[in-house]
Amino acid sequence: MGWFGRMSGVVLLSSVLGACGGQAEDVEQRFELLEPGVAGDQLVMVDQERSRAWWLAVGEAEPAARVSAASLPRAPTLLTGRNDSEELLVLCQRPMQEEDEAAGALVVLDAEGVERSYELGTRYGRVIQSDDGQYAFLFAGTNDEGGGLLSNLNDVSIIDLEQEPGKRNPSQRTLSSLGESPNGVFVSPAMQVVGEERRLAVVLFNTSLSVLDLNHLDRPEWAATLATSVGLEEAVFSPAQSRIYLRSRSAQDVYVLQLGPREEPAAGQNDFLPSLNQLGAGQEITDIALINRESSELLLATTVGWQMLVIDAGSSTVTPVELVAPANTIHLFEGAEGGEEPSPQALLYATGGNRVTFVNLANLQERKERNLESISLPDTIASVTQLSDNRLLVTHSGTGLSVLDLNRRTITRIASEVSLIGAQLYDESLERVWLVPADQERVGYLDLAGLQPREVHLDAAVQSAALLKAGKKPKLVVTHNSSFGYVTILDASEPSRRSAVSLRGFMFDGVLDRGED
Repeated sequence: MGWFGRMSGVVLLSSVLGACGGQAEDVEQRFELLEPGVAGDQLVMVDQERSRAWWLAVGEAEPAARVSAASLPRAPTLLTGRNDSEELLVLCQRPMQEEDEAAGALVVLDAEGVERSYELGTRYGRVIQSDDGQYAFLFAGTNDEGGGLLSNLNDVSIIDLEQEPGKRNPSQRTLSSLGESPNGVFVSPAMQVVGEERRLAVVLFNTSLSVLDLNHLDRPEWAATLATSVGLEEAVFSPAQSRIYLRSRSAQDVYVLQLGPREEPAAGQNDFLPSLNQLGAGQEITDIALINRESSELLLATTVGWQMLVIDAGSSTVTPVELVAPANTIHLFEGAEGGEEPSPQALLYATGGNRVTFVNLANLQERKERNLESISLPDTIASVTQLSDNRLLVTHSGTGLSVLDLNRRTITRIASEVSLIGAQLYDESLERVWLVPADQERVGYLDLAGLQPREVHLDAAVQSAALLKAGKKPKLVVTHNSSFGYVTILDASEPSRRSAVSLRGFMFDGVLDRGED
């Protein structure tokens, strides 16, 4: 490997502390880095102790151990990627002992630096994003999640990340509930509701729910309380029918919200009024999926009783289909079995199980079990990642993984000496899966064209890894445990030990030369 940058931080530290003056104290202060993120062609590191962010230009043709830095408005507690974007989100909070009007901020970082900052009036510990990254919802956390001595569990701030910070962005409110913390937030696609295309947010609690109109955040939310605590967990949207289906942990029903017009709404009221109904299932439901048909709308539901239910939402008719293996997840896809034309199908599986079930959805209510095919996996399922060409990457609970071809209904097993849970990075552009288990002095990769595994040895153990797709060439950036910064950069398209570049000492450089704020 080619080494760039500085000598060891310990040697430099002893030789420069006397000459640094006021910087000596900052150098001696320990780095408390959050897990790094990628913004464009930059690796971004955030230090909780100094409330600063560092940008390392790993996407350059010849990377060097140079960083630029910027101060953050408050102490950072969370760094995460913004969904469907090259930006990063940093949740910052005012230290408990300090008094200030702004309790915190959600800061947006890009490859150039701090892009914008949304001031928050409350300390928050949780950030939930919409799938497209347009909206961020901030909730109070426990003490472990950055909460204070006192926290309003029903307080939420909603930020439209596509818009600049302003008087109404963030929008802060207290939701109606029975004092419960939210189980999750689900944001609809664009839906026609009362003649207007809009997006809705559904906040689910154990015993209640709230619906917010994201087009009109100046209006109050619509709230409903259920008769018992069932643990609402999932919302599925039907834009065609202006409906929202809700699944819970323990109820033997699917809850249905039908969105209709409100008669003569008063000023400031919502112009829609949901009605809450129930579709009886007779068993506790583990997952639901929506199938739109020309004449009807069908819900698929897996249950704790080794059954799949086909529920006609229009007639409330329930058709049970017996399974030979448990399932708690439904994956819908268009499959081309045996060279036939693609048709709607589903794959059912359970985390912790070792069997998957293929379901042909054509005439399912009549054919029932005749439309099923179950196959065994070589080990139990820990997680599933969707790949291209109707393939799934199954990470096993023990070691190794499998590639499941949904069209051919075949399994390719990839063995491993170590656990690969949480160690996958999928590069869609190169059709390559990177395997970067922590504490290993090597990384592996699997080219999906031939399913041949390969590996590259490193000079230090893996701490974390990230794919960098911007710049002239895609790169895999591996961080290593170090007091002053240590990364290895691999050419993601042609990875090899010979061409790898390692940089270290750049955090020490960032403390002495703070760059532009």
